[in-house]
Amino acid sequence: MPRIASSGKCELCGKPYRKSGMTRHLQSCLAKVGLPRQPRKRNVRSVHLFVEDDYRPEYWMHLAAPASLRLYQLDRYLRDVWLECCGHLSLFDIGRTFYCGDYVDLDPFGLRGLFDDRNPDRDMNVTLGQVAPPGVRFRYEYDFGTPSELNLRSVAEITGPAGEISLLARNDGPAFECSICGATATWVGPSEDDLIAMTAGLCDTCAPTEDYRLPIVNSPRSGVCGYDGPSPDIVGDADE
Repeated sequence: MPRIASSGKCELCGKPYRKSGMTRHLQSCLAKVGLPRQPRKRNVRSVHLFVEDDYRPEYWMHLAAPASLRLYQLDRYLRDVWLECCGHLSLFDIGRTFYCGDYVDLDPFGLRGLFDDRNPDRDMNVTLGQVAPPGVRFRYEYDFGTPSELNLRSVAEITGPAGEISLLARNDGPAFECSICGATATWVGPSEDDLIAMTAGLCDTCAPTEDYRLPIVNSPRSGVCGYDGPSPDIVGDADE
């Protein structure tokens, strides 16, 4: 699939930048402006993270996260902002070590044991600073059946508010044309091939009834496995 040019807005200064220039801009903007101070929260050692979808790299985010953040808290944030649809399993792959979550609530059918042979001694209860210092690239996978696979990079050490993940920048939602009439698409129709459903947009007129359509949302999981948008209660506080 051809790469799609992508732009987004810096949340610190409000200026738009292309994806290719956003990392460099944020490094400069963080040095000049810094993250907004939060009432009653001290500033701590943090990590600038870049996140993009492996198959659809036009979807990307820049985050600031405390170095003390646990991987299960980053997992929760990625689910809430981009991915969560049905409580699927997930893991981080950092240097070929697999960090799997505690799936007591997310694994009602007892499937966790099927994946423990990857590395049964590692869970997500480790800090970002321990396993992903600046310069480290790693991967994240949500849903092992119809997976969403993300590439992450620890860009640099920065200073940020304790206990909180901050959004630094995010891609603008891509525009899609209706695959039937060419009008602006607002929906995708269900398909046996999720990769087709993700890009086969439909307008209000051409979309089927409500039972057979999903809204186009600014997420790489748009059109996959019933995903219809982010959680209404996005978790940003690492202390919860």
